[in-house]
Order: sequence, then structure tokens, then C-alpha cells
Amino acid sequence: MNTKDIKIIEPGFYYYQKEDFATIKLGFRFNFKPSKKNCLIADLLCDYMNRCNGKYHTLKEINDKCRDLYAADYAVRSKRTGQKHYIDFNYTMLDHKIIGDNFFKDAIDFFKEIMFNPLFKDNKLDSKTLAKIKQDMYDDEKEANLEPAEMQYRYFLKSIIPKSNIVKTNFLNLTELVKVLNEITDEDIINFYYELLKNYSRGWCFGNLSDEEINYISNTFKFKTSNLQKDYFHLDEIKEGYKEIKDKETTQSYLYMTYAIKDYKPEEVVLYDAILSMLNSSMTGLVLKVLRQELELVYSASADFFTMRGIIYITAKIDKKNKEKCIEGINEIFRRLHDKKIITKLLKYHKEKCNEIYISNKDNISYYLGNFTSYVYENEMEEDEEIKIINSLKVSDILNAVNRMELKNTFFYRGDK
Repeated sequence: MNTKDIKIIEPGFYYYQKEDFATIKLGFRFNFKPSKKNCLIADLLCDYMNRCNGKYHTLKEINDKCRDLYAADYAVRSKRTGQKHYIDFNYTMLDHKIIGDNFFKDAIDFFKEIMFNPLFKDNKLDSKTLAKIKQDMYDDEKEANLEPAEMQYRYFLKSIIPKSNIVKTNFLNLTELVKVLNEITDEDIINFYYELLKNYSRGWCFGNLSDEEINYISNTFKFKTSNLQKDYFHLDEIKEGYKEIKDKETTQSYLYMTYAIKDYKPEEVVLYDAILSMLNSSMTGLVLKVLRQELELVYSASADFFTMRGIIYITAKIDKKNKEKCIEGINEIFRRLHDKKIITKLLKYHKEKCNEIYISNKDNISYYLGNFTSYVYENEMEEDEEIKIINSLKVSDILNAVNRMELKNTFFYRGDK
């Protein structure tokens, strides 16, 4: 993808033309202010709009219309990136020129109906649909509370970034969930929806469209953008030290070691992605090589990178008796990241893999779409620029970057059953 090929139809609305693409895809993003209540309202609203509509009252009616439009598909989803919370409206339809049936306006009007005509009758939501959504939400949370793999990750985030929005607004226990759900009224959801439409961020269109078709989309979804700043980046304050949680209901134990990148800037993501690859690669990655192949300490292990927060962490699923040995193993991994000979070999392999992927993705439409939406929403660099940076990386760049990584937090979820 070349950003020069991206057309700005109007402020906050972008179009990327791909002539050999058989479908047309649209997306619109709206920001909202996060709070415990607002995050639950957002989830309720999304699920509600996915199940019913002012014109198509049931999910069956919606699905029937989608079939009439040659398997059109839409999704309304609540998401978060960094400190930002938002709702995405995404839509996919066949390009009518491929099949010779001009249903273009009908298909666009259907998506307009989905976005602008929720089922709000007499300032009320459909009570049965809303009750079912709330019950599903409660059942999902109850199931999550019984799943060690889910709970240990929540406890981990609470341990390292307790002041972040993701922790303060998204992780509620069952008692809190029921309390907040019971406080939410139909009026709250309706008011949230209309306020959401005032906070349009940006939108995009991908496919092979004529000028007339682009203008029709632009005029149909004519939003005034409230925020063109792509400000998802946020360095959280990491709580330092060691914390342990005991769970007498499971035998599974998880160890996390979290490293903060000093003076991290989002444009350094390619550099630290290279380090992540050196840790994670299935063929040469140091995490499994040291912890599983050499020391035989873990059931599974991996590294991850919060690109918008400047945090890299290693997690390992282990037997509780192996905690100290695993900590020493992770320390050994970072000692090897300071070894010039090892880094030279790992960097060479990383460049080779990235260039293979770069070449193979030249004909991958999904890859183009992913890069386009990342550029629109998060201003990520185009792949041509990224591969140049990857190929220019030197061993000294990696060594200097590793030197800026500082261990801040060790968290142990001990299965004590």
C-alpha cells in the first residue's frame, strides 16, 4: 500500500481504490468517554444494534435482508486502543459490477438504516432483546470468572497498570456488573447513542468505486469529525515490585515479568517489534528456546508488546514449584539479548522473515486492507517504509534498545489447588 494512493474525500473520510477487489468495505469510528457505566452501555448498544433495528425488528429480518443483498455483512463493536475507547461500524458488500445487478444504493441505504435507525420505540428499547443481552453479558462474565486463563491476565493488568482506563473501566466482578447493569436505563443507552454520533473520529472506504458511488457514500454518511488527532499513545505509570495471587481453585500457575521501555516513542515500534520477534519466533525465539527446550520449565511461554504503552512482558505457564527457576531463565534470556553474536544471528533471521512476508503480501488483499485501516485510525507507517527501516536496523540499534528495557514488575498467579 502506498499512502499516496489514499484519497481524502473530505476531512476524516478516506478512500483507497483497489481495482481487483470483489467487495466494497466501509468503516466509521466514534469515540466515547470511558467509565464503568459507559463501557457497559457501549457493549449493550453494540449488541443491541447487531440484533435488531427500527426497520428490521429481529435478527432474522436483518439476516434475510443481508441475503437479499448478496451476503452483505455488518458489525457494530466496542473497542479500545491505549487510553481511547470507541465504537466501530463496519460493513461489507459485494461490488455490484462483479455480478451485474445494480443493488449498490440499496446496499448502502441498508447500512445507513443500521447506523441511524436503532430500534428506539417511544424512547424505549425492545425489552426482551435488552434483557437477553444483559443475561448473556452476565453469563459470559460468570464463565470468565471460572476460567483461570482469563482471571490471571486480569490480575496481571491490575498489578502493573492499576490506574489505566482498561483496568478502571473494564474489569468488574459479578457483583459490580449486576449493580451497574441494573443502574443502566433505556434512556441512558439512547442518550449515549445520540452523544456518540457527535463524536465521529474518522471513516474509510475500500474497493473499486466510481466517483458517483464515492460521492453517494460520502453524502449518505456525512459526519463532521470531532477529532482528527490519532492520540492512542499513552505511557502508563507501571506499579513496580513483586505481587502474588493465590488461587485454590486451580493447579495452573502463571509468571509475568514486565519491562518498561525508557523514553519510548511510538515511531520506535519497528525497532521493538524486532526484539519481540527475537523473543517469540517459533524457529529461533529465545523464550521457548531457553524456557522449554533448554530448561524444560514451562507448559507454554511467550512475549508480548503493548505498542501504545511502551511495555514488553514475558509470560510463562508453569508448575508453581518452578517459579524461581523460571525467573532465572527469563533473566538468562535478557542476558542473551545483550550478546552481540546472538543478536547478529537473530537480526539476520528477522530481516529474512520480514522480507519474505513483505513479498508474499504484495498479492494479499486482506493485508492491504489491514494496512489501510491502521493508517486511517492509528497513522501506522506504510509497509514500504517499514521494510526499509527493518532492513536498515543494525546490531547496535538492538543492543541500545535492549539497554532501555528495565524490569519493573514481577507478577505470579499461583495455582494452589
